[in-house]
Amino acid sequence: MEVDPALWRDLAPDDVKGDEDLMRVITNSQEPDLHAVIKSFAHYERNKGSSVKMPGKDALPEELMQFKGKMAEAGIIALAPQSGAHYTVASMDGLDADVLTAFREVAHSTGITQKQFEKLLEFDIKRMDGINKSLKTDSDATTAALKTEWGDKFDANSELAGRAGAAIFKTEEEMAFFDSSGINNHPTFVKVMARMGAMMQEDPTLLPKTEGGVGEEFMKEALDIMQNAQNPKNERYLRGEGNILAEVTELFRKAKGTKPVDFA
Repeated sequence: MEVDPALWRDLAPDDVKGDEDLMRVITNSQEPDLHAVIKSFAHYERNKGSSVKMPGKDALPEELMQFKGKMAEAGIIALAPQSGAHYTVASMDGLDADVLTAFREVAHSTGITQKQFEKLLEFDIKRMDGINKSLKTDSDATTAALKTEWGDKFDANSELAGRAGAAIFKTEEEMAFFDSSGINNHPTFVKVMARMGAMMQEDPTLLPKTEGGVGEEFMKEALDIMQNAQNPKNERYLRGEGNILAEVTELFRKAKGTKPVDFA
């Protein structure tokens, strides 16, 4: 049924008479007849389910999510998980649970995908491994320099550093942090702790206070060795005898409830 294109506008329903897309189909058709319109409509219906309208710059969040959902269904893009808890990790080795939880929340807030999450996590693990290896490698190389710098005072200074650490670090968690990071073996840190240990030896008021009980008794015993000239171990302590220094450090450990720091 051929119809003059000029008559289409009059034949069309009122609500589509001004539709430019409809008129374009009619005027561009080689056979501007009813068959062309029916064919165009059939194609539209067939593709309508898979078509996606590109959201504009003022699109609402739900419109953007609907658009992204369609793109994801088509396999064009990947979406972030429903929540931070839905990011998965292959292994928890070397990962702190609290840090991982925080990392998941930050990742989800930025909308990254599972694969992007894995890549960032892998990068961060390698970065931290590099930092830790750097600390530990530098320690091995520079401990020898410390021995050269301190000479025959190396053992005594190391003991002072260990004593300061035993007095300052109060929990196993604090000790674990310094052990895992390698800082406790870094020569610069050892120097600082040795100076603190020497200051505590000269002025015991700088020592952290105990909370009484058994810990206080151990602290008093250590201080008596360090300060009381009448104590038979005082002179040996001042000479820097290793076994007496170790005994004082152990007393500090018992007073604070922590193990001594191994700075040697």
